[in-house]
Amino acid sequence: MTGSEVLTNFIEIKHPQVLKELKEVETAEKSKKLDEISNILKTFGESSIQDPKLLRENFKVLPEFLENTELLEKASAVSLTDDFRTKLEAATSGHVSIEKTVFGELPLINIAESLEYTLNESLVQPTEHNDIFKLQSSILSFPNEYEHYKEYIGKLKDYETALKDLIAFGGLNLEEVLKPVMELKKLADKYESTKLGNTGMVEWMKSLRTEAEKVENSNLLASQATLDGLIKDLDELFPLVKDLSVVKLNSKQEDSILFKNEDFDDHMFMKKFAEGEKKYMEKLKKSLAFLETFSGKLEVVIKGFEEFTSSYSEFDVYALKRIVAKIQKVLEKMNVFSAASATIKTSLDNSIKCLEDNALTYPQKNVNLDLFETKYEFSWNLQKKINEMHETAKKILGITEIENYEILDKLKAAITAEVEKLGSRMTVDQAMATVNAMKGVDNVQDFFKKFQGAADLLLEIDNKDLKKMLAEQLDLSVITKTQEYLSDTNLIPALKCLKDANAPVVFNPQEHLQLMDLIDETRRVQEEDIQKAKEILTKMDSMKKGLDELETASKRSKRDASAESDEKKLLKLEKKTADELENGVKVLRRIRDVNDEKEEVVAATNYGKKVDDAIFSIKMPPMQTVWTPIIRQKIQKVFKEIEQLEKLAGDYKGKELPSVFGIMDNATVVNGFEIDTRIFQDSVLMTLEASPDPDVQKVAPAFKKLSTLDLSFASHHDVLRTAAKTFEPLRTFFDGFFGIDRTPKKMMQNGTDVGGDDGAEVGERTESQEGDSSLLLLLVAAILIAIICFIVIIFFCVKRRNRNKKLQDKETWRHLFLIKKGADLKAFDSNYETPLDRAKSNKNLLNMMKKYSDKTYKKTLPQVFPSEKYKIYIDEKVKGKKAFCDRFKSNIVNKIDKATHVIVKTGKEASFELDNDEASLSYLGIICSHKMLMSSDWMSASVEKVSNFANDFKFRVKKIKFNGKSFKKVDDIQLENSKMRIPYLTNTIIHFDQAALHTIDWTSLKKLAVDLGSQNVDEFPVMQGMMAGKCPYYRQDLGHILVVYSQNNADKLTAMYPILKTEKSYCFLEKNEFIELLLSQKTVHKKLKGGDGVGKSKETTGSGETTGTTGLTGISGISTISGSTEQVTPANNSTTPTPSQTPTPVGAQTGTPSATPSAEENNAPPTF
Repeated sequence: MTGSEVLTNFIEIKHPQVLKELKEVETAEKSKKLDEISNILKTFGESSIQDPKLLRENFKVLPEFLENTELLEKASAVSLTDDFRTKLEAATSGHVSIEKTVFGELPLINIAESLEYTLNESLVQPTEHNDIFKLQSSILSFPNEYEHYKEYIGKLKDYETALKDLIAFGGLNLEEVLKPVMELKKLADKYESTKLGNTGMVEWMKSLRTEAEKVENSNLLASQATLDGLIKDLDELFPLVKDLSVVKLNSKQEDSILFKNEDFDDHMFMKKFAEGEKKYMEKLKKSLAFLETFSGKLEVVIKGFEEFTSSYSEFDVYALKRIVAKIQKVLEKMNVFSAASATIKTSLDNSIKCLEDNALTYPQKNVNLDLFETKYEFSWNLQKKINEMHETAKKILGITEIENYEILDKLKAAITAEVEKLGSRMTVDQAMATVNAMKGVDNVQDFFKKFQGAADLLLEIDNKDLKKMLAEQLDLSVITKTQEYLSDTNLIPALKCLKDANAPVVFNPQEHLQLMDLIDETRRVQEEDIQKAKEILTKMDSMKKGLDELETASKRSKRDASAESDEKKLLKLEKKTADELENGVKVLRRIRDVNDEKEEVVAATNYGKKVDDAIFSIKMPPMQTVWTPIIRQKIQKVFKEIEQLEKLAGDYKGKELPSVFGIMDNATVVNGFEIDTRIFQDSVLMTLEASPDPDVQKVAPAFKKLSTLDLSFASHHDVLRTAAKTFEPLRTFFDGFFGIDRTPKKMMQNGTDVGGDDGAEVGERTESQEGDSSLLLLLVAAILIAIICFIVIIFFCVKRRNRNKKLQDKETWRHLFLIKKGADLKAFDSNYETPLDRAKSNKNLLNMMKKYSDKTYKKTLPQVFPSEKYKIYIDEKVKGKKAFCDRFKSNIVNKIDKATHVIVKTGKEASFELDNDEASLSYLGIICSHKMLMSSDWMSASVEKVSNFANDFKFRVKKIKFNGKSFKKVDDIQLENSKMRIPYLTNTIIHFDQAALHTIDWTSLKKLAVDLGSQNVDEFPVMQGMMAGKCPYYRQDLGHILVVYSQNNADKLTAMYPILKTEKSYCFLEKNEFIELLLSQKTVHKKLKGGDGVGKSKETTGSGETTGTTGLTGISGISTISGSTEQVTPANNSTTPTPSQTPTPVGAQTGTPSATPSAEENNAPPTF
């Protein structure tokens, strides 16, 4: 065997080829390249740039200023012409009033409205008083309006003269004067917000020049070949180093690596053997002579591997990868910067001179730049409104029908003098006759359509906004002040110098950023990683030398090498035999470990009904199908089988070694059975530990031990039978190794040469001594193998248990993570326990909690839900939704399940009336969910003003009304739900009574109950009612079984379940009472600190204010819930429902007001 072959037998390595690769590695050149990189880093030292992040920000914004240098100069120099000033002041002096022009008068509109009614072809003779009055008014108003109409048209045609100043302002080129100033204002804002005006800009440039000199002096840019070569070398080396870092000793060889001759010279060891056995020991020492020398060199190599593995973790060896990745980034930055490297110093020198000659400062003038922006927007909007008015007037004058006096005169003539004289006293017949005469005028309908079109155009002129704008005045001085804002900052001269006077080297801030990137990436190559890599190379070189020496020591002659083949095969064969014996011993140890827990595990199977019921209460996994009597009998049977094995083992006391191996065969009587005991690990332990019964709590440790045992042994019978047969192969091996001949003839030759009976006696004694000695040697060998196996097993068991213990301790990373992230130490889990309650007996955990109790934590707020993602469902009862649907068409959905917002018909104060029907009850689920229930006012408000659509919180339903009572706000209910996290109906079983005919549709309420955490059952829950001591999570005053019924079926329930009227587990609720329970969202629980509270307001019934009652059967006391009050009766005094009316509470009395529990107290985050 070669040294490498021996070594691989003693170590566990991922790729045995690694040893060959290790011998071929050359480390000197790689170390040299690492030294070169280290020397480059040392020349850089610490950065001389103060606040480089801010310098980067300035370099990023500086190009924008350079690009706009000409614009800044132009905007600062532009002047307002006299013509511009005159027209601007005339239009915005506040003297022009739109109301005094033809656009403030309405004869055209009035005549059009009058004729619109009378010329309507669908007009029929009115009968209602209002309609008759409207018809008379339309007829009589036409002549009066027509008197002023011609004069009005004359003014309209001359409107440009009347609004000369406004029209002139509309023709001004605002972009030529105001837009450059606006760009200047934007740049001025940015200049003020940056640090460009800081006098430290020059110092920054000088520091950057120093960094550029470091790059030049370090010869970094000329080291590309070295860096490329190092990357290639380390990439090739990394897989080998990674494999070496995970090498470990073979567990089966760990205690037999070294063989020391002196161990066999020990006086106590030799004393154990007879004098005749010394020759065998001498042969053993001689056989081990070479192994003693070889093992010394092997020890050096193995220790080298051990030291490498213990010194370099996976993180450490990744130093090679870290160096590669960082150098690759350095090379990338070098390639980017290489073009600018020749001119960067000259550019920096020129830039420093520019900034020293034109020192940048911050603006000293006190100018309100936002005021200019306001006036700028005002000017554009005013000009837009004026031009719109101008264009509309032209369109109106383009309609010739407004001057068709011929038809207008005929229409006026159709209204007789008699009708005008009668006025409002005209009869309906006279009015209709006049209308028919007007309709009879030739071409009157075609005329009126165009005439009405002119009136509609006139209505489009936004007099309201234009009137407000003309009342304001534009202060022209703000324009000049804005232009001069940067005059004392030296910004424009400095920019011109940087841009123009820097020739022939162009100032480019991007190149300076490239320099900073290169320096930063170079400094990220850590000296620590380089030294770590060099140490790894040094260790590898040492290991390589040790391998070479080991290989030299293991070389033999050709004859020895050929003879070695049979020995090698024999060793491999005996190694396999020893492994089989070890596997058998392992099975015996597993049987022993199970038997050690016999007392507690067997007791766990006989604890009785109380413990069994607690286990049966676990639904996931369904323990009622796991913890069966048959399973418990099988567990007991396992220990009876082990008892049988113990009796058989007792028979081997005092017997010879060959017989003792028979115990392996006997161990096959232990069959065990297949069961995954891990099923008892989580749910069962938690249920037993959390039980209120102390007797049940005491049994938890027994089940914890049961969960760690493997009770399946039948599959290992073949292993035991094979181990029982290993005695003969092992004895044959040791006989051959020590040269023992067990034939009677040989035994006699080894004895004294005597004759007769004495000779036979001596021969018999000698044979006995030889047999006893050889048996003793075999026993010693077997014991040595067993001890080695036992030590290895113990080592790995302890290692595994330490690792598992670290992960399973209650003060481990999971709890640390929650506490360090600010977890609420007063939060309740499903057993109403806080983390502090559960840590009462754990000092380490209590100390840790105390350490973090006073810390403050930064909370990350969720991003606001964008309005474009709103999905809106509109109830059919809501009217006037067309405009809203047209405006927000993409947000409308047809199914309520897909909606984020649901619009319902609301009354005063955005209150929603919840009807007692199936369609309306679907909204009860919305109230108890995170969907938004919106008032119908939201639609009109959103159409009028788009911002109201996004501000949906202003239009949510404020109040819920049901069954004559008012409840808390919807957003209050949803806020409590989101804080509680544990659903409101957790720990409840609900039966919705269907009566005999199954005619009641409980679909909506059933779905809602499941969403809120309940378990719905179709059959009446009789057995579940026997589980005493349970209650809903938030309502300690209620039974955990809720029976919801229709008032019509109250008689039937009373007759069928009379005994349940006094049972604490049940709570009978009429349908309306159940709905009110959900709307109230009340908390009554001592541990949750809910208690009885005082509501914010009394309930409203009808027009007056009265104290409302829910009439909950099976609940006691009066409780008030934020906008509603509940009157309840005690569970043990509950009355079954009566069919005639809603049950009246028994023993109702006025509750004593107390503080309403805060949101924080009601908060129940997820289990800690």
